[in-house]
Amino acid sequence: MAYFKAITIVLAEAGCVDESAANYNPKATIDTGVCYDASFEQCVQNHLFSVSLKECSDAHIKRTLKIYALFDSYKQSVKENNQVKIDIYTKQLTELCSSEYCESC
Repeated sequence: MAYFKAITIVLAEAGCVDESAANYNPKATIDTGVCYDASFEQCVQNHLFSVSLKECSDAHIKRTLKIYALFDSYKQSVKENNQVKIDIYTKQLTELCSSEYCESC
């Protein structure tokens, strides 16, 4: 008669291990290096949640959509590890999320 011992296989989870990042994964044990700046995500959220199609000016809506599009492009650049694009989008997002445009960013 043969006896077998039970074994447990634990799979490693990949993700962002930077606690200050917007997409931090506390369960990740393998760093993918794909981490997003939390301040940009907060700026996008602040703008999106402040848009009212009844009350906002066209300029505010256009700026909000531009911030959202830039943030989406920024995230894709981080995934691609394209530092040139990351720098471009970071600069543009920083300018749009400055206190001149967004008091809560």
